[in-house]
Amino acid sequence: MKIDDRIFLETDSSCAYCGVKGSVYLTRHHIDGNKKNNKYENLIVFCYNCHHEITKEGAESRQKIKKMKRLLIYKTLTTWGINAMKIAYRNKGEVVGEEFLLNHLVDMGYLKKIRWQLKGGSRDEADILSVFEITPEGRLLYDNWLK
Repeated sequence: MKIDDRIFLETDSSCAYCGVKGSVYLTRHHIDGNKKNNKYENLIVFCYNCHHEITKEGAESRQKIKKMKRLLIYKTLTTWGINAMKIAYRNKGEVVGEEFLLNHLVDMGYLKKIRWQLKGGSRDEADILSVFEITPEGRLLYDNWLK
């Protein structure tokens, strides 16, 4: 999934500030002010009016924007994803989990699947889990947004 698709999906194609819907009214805002930094965690969707007001306010609004983006990151990564990132960060970089719960983090580049393993019972009865490793991008996301 492209980054623009992801940031519009996380806000349900609406302004993260006022909630106005409709892609013709929306634009992306670079949280750190660097237009070359097009990473997911640096982009948030605003309507043109809110984007103008927020840009005009400057540093005062930066904290509000970061708070909004943190909530959107938690929504996008899911509770299971956040917990897996925290465990991987603290656990020598690895976490074991169900693929269907964590594959979105692999797609986003925050985890990397290392191998699969069986959990208990015979092969027919066993749960198949995977071992994931946190990536450098995942560590950076954790340091900046999840601590």
